[in-house]
Amino acid sequence: MEISKDKYYTPEEYFAIVEDSQEKYEYHEGKLYNMAGGTSDHSAISANAIIALGNALSEKDCIVYTSDQQVVIHSQKRYVYPDVSVVCGEPEHEDEKKIRLTNPKLIVEVLSEGTIDYDRSDKFHLYCKIPSFQEYLLIHSNRVLVETYYRKESGSWSISSAFKLADTIHLYSLDLDLSVKDIYKKIKGLPEGIREY
Repeated sequence: MEISKDKYYTPEEYFAIVEDSQEKYEYHEGKLYNMAGGTSDHSAISANAIIALGNALSEKDCIVYTSDQQVVIHSQKRYVYPDVSVVCGEPEHEDEKKIRLTNPKLIVEVLSEGTIDYDRSDKFHLYCKIPSFQEYLLIHSNRVLVETYYRKESGSWSISSAFKLADTIHLYSLDLDLSVKDIYKKIKGLPEGIREY
């Protein structure tokens, strides 16, 4: 189906398109955006994050989802696909087919040069509108850098960063540590430390 950049789509029209399409579209206040594929490093880092989180959470009442799991931001009329999302306790969906998740606790985005500004600013602020959302894990794909944003009980956010493969990053929302080396496993040639894009 051909998607028009100028057309306003209702949520119901969007749901029908997503159900019948082989492609992945996000919904932003009536506009549809095709989610283009990423680089092989982006894909491998996402897979590493899923494996690391899945192993660390194997004994906890939590589920790790891939980028196929859609997440709902009700107050902003958005339907998006994070690279990874985690729910602890019972997953909640707004639909019977369990396509549209409403209660992620942790969201992970793997950053690229084309998405870094959006993922670190506008998309983060959108995710903040989800009541269950407690922590944001940002993984850079062209250098070793992992950042976390954790929502404290006061509502303020604390930020932590790891710059070396030997580092670990603590996820407060899940009470676990992740090895940065595991996140970048088999990814070759990435510089460590801080550098500008």
